[in-house]
Amino acid sequence: MKIKHFDFIDIARGLGTFLVVFGHLLNDSGYTNKFIYSFHIPMFFITSGFIFYLKEETSVFDNIKSKFLRLIVPSIFFIIVGIVAQFITGGDLSLPMLKRITFWNGICLFNDPIWYFIVLFEVYLVYIIIYSLLKKRNKTLITLILGGIFIVLGYLVDRYKIFIPFGFNKALTALGFFSVGIIFREIYLYIKDKYYYKDLMPFLAKICLFAWFVATMINRRPSMYVNIYGKYYLFLISGVAGSFVFFYLCGFISKIKQSKIFKSISDMSVFVIGTHYVPIWYFKKAMNKFGLFGRRKIYLIISIVFTVVLLLIYAPICKFLDKKFPLVTGKYKRRVKKNETCNVS
Repeated sequence: MKIKHFDFIDIARGLGTFLVVFGHLLNDSGYTNKFIYSFHIPMFFITSGFIFYLKEETSVFDNIKSKFLRLIVPSIFFIIVGIVAQFITGGDLSLPMLKRITFWNGICLFNDPIWYFIVLFEVYLVYIIIYSLLKKRNKTLITLILGGIFIVLGYLVDRYKIFIPFGFNKALTALGFFSVGIIFREIYLYIKDKYYYKDLMPFLAKICLFAWFVATMINRRPSMYVNIYGKYYLFLISGVAGSFVFFYLCGFISKIKQSKIFKSISDMSVFVIGTHYVPIWYFKKAMNKFGLFGRRKIYLIISIVFTVVLLLIYAPICKFLDKKFPLVTGKYKRRVKKNETCNVS
């Protein structure tokens, strides 16, 4: 089986990375921030499930090693960046700091977005082991069952505030979204060549748009990082429905020549997500000093401009690091040649 490449997934990850940076610039209040947080992190886990593939000839150890090099090694570098930033900003060197460095309590040191890479590695670890054991069995059906189990476990852990070290309580919910991504892929590959595909997709997009809007408006602003979901079922609805609408939109964007911009952002997403929190911290401190937080419309425009400028600055940096220090950007070796391109709309 050849590894498939999906343009709309690249664009979704690129545009999603933009939203991560932009979302961190905004205050916790406000509908823009609320809608971004309602789906953008679930979307990343869903896309990871969508493109998840294991080579049968590759051992379990080599598959785990690959994910470790792509996710944990860069995270170690980002943690060091966080320690330096914490030291510069006058942070303490107490025991809570040690717990954050080791991610024992699921909270990172200063550089918060690192949690995503660690939890994603945990998700991959679980599914690599499961899929290696399944071998030739009906993986789609088992994935559907497992997805339901993970979602229920995630709910129970959240409901009863059960502590699991190294952020694995977040990984349970993430595993649910990851499973949804795998199921999404199987459904998409099955229906994309059917005669009813072009009529079905807009219909589903409208339903998901309505579900996403209602669930987001009713629920509170969620945050997987600090285990705040509001109503758990509403978070699941907004995460899945919002991601579907986002994919649908990215399918149209993929037909535009300028969509390469988002593919480029996707290519440097690991480094951007892992380091952007530091310049943003100083930017927000400056904006607060000049009293611009209270001027919502002006600050919103400034935030968009800052996000664009920051990504433009990152572009040559990531290009250099890809060649000289690829481990830092999550590319420990050259990528395989793309064999197939698929679009969704």
